[in-house]
Amino acid sequence: MTKKIRFVLYAVFQKTYKLIFFFFVKNVHVSLSFSQMLKRLRMALCRDVVFHLGLMTCLTWLLTSSKDVVWAFLLLGCAWMVFKMSRSSMSTWESGYTNWFAIAKFIGALTGVVALNYFRTIGVCNKTSHLTCACLLVLNITEALLRDLEKGRNHIPNAITALLLILTLPFLPHSSVLSSLAAETMQTGYFLFPTDATWTVLYSTWNAAFSYGDNYSWITRLMLLPPFIVSRCLGYTECWLGARCLSLMCSMVMRATQTSYVYTPGLSPLTPAAGTIHHDALIYTRWGILNFFFAVLYSLHCMFVFLKTNLIL
Repeated sequence: MTKKIRFVLYAVFQKTYKLIFFFFVKNVHVSLSFSQMLKRLRMALCRDVVFHLGLMTCLTWLLTSSKDVVWAFLLLGCAWMVFKMSRSSMSTWESGYTNWFAIAKFIGALTGVVALNYFRTIGVCNKTSHLTCACLLVLNITEALLRDLEKGRNHIPNAITALLLILTLPFLPHSSVLSSLAAETMQTGYFLFPTDATWTVLYSTWNAAFSYGDNYSWITRLMLLPPFIVSRCLGYTECWLGARCLSLMCSMVMRATQTSYVYTPGLSPLTPAAGTIHHDALIYTRWGILNFFFAVLYSLHCMFVFLKTNLIL
């Protein structure tokens, strides 16, 4: 009896996997054997992951290294989006670009890139520039926080993690830190913001969990990696925020215009067709609780450091 059940389950699994593979990969014959289809799916997935990471890392590195390229990218990117919008049916845009979160995310990303590159262009790194960028980062996190609260109680742990990320941001660092960042900015030309590695990792796991819980494609989680790669290669962990803003803007422009097949729904395993992604709610809940646990530990650590540095015990 047990063997029969196993055989039936395996047959069902094979048929399900064939349907998934046929849906994800274009021009595939269902008559292929299960092992061949599995091999092709893995190859397609690995190919798209490598292509996406390579493309986004190169673009992020290029934009992070040159402020003039950023202005050119903003001009050409916005023009390309308007051109594509004029040639696309409204249904394409209504499906993903008329809800409040998508609009707020795009405006926030655009404002952040303009502000960061403006401060790079004029060579300013002071309390005003730092506080402006911190507030824009808070706005970026708050958008997702409100979206989580809108979704229901399973999203509350991740929403609290977002709140703790906001509370642990270095809004007013010591003047010596700003002076050091100003000197480094003048020397390198990069935009530098004093976030430590632990905070950036926690932000990335929180953001990845958010996109998973909101049923976004896997490409939205892969785009969290290029800022780490770029900041590591440049040798400045403080480059992470600038690289994150630039990679987010690149991804949003390419997704809106569907410049690459990786960003076209239904043509890649990374971006299934709209409305077909339904992630596991239990995995998301556990992921959110884990993020909350580490966020509490990090908040306690920040509180201890603050008390030790600022109070005489």
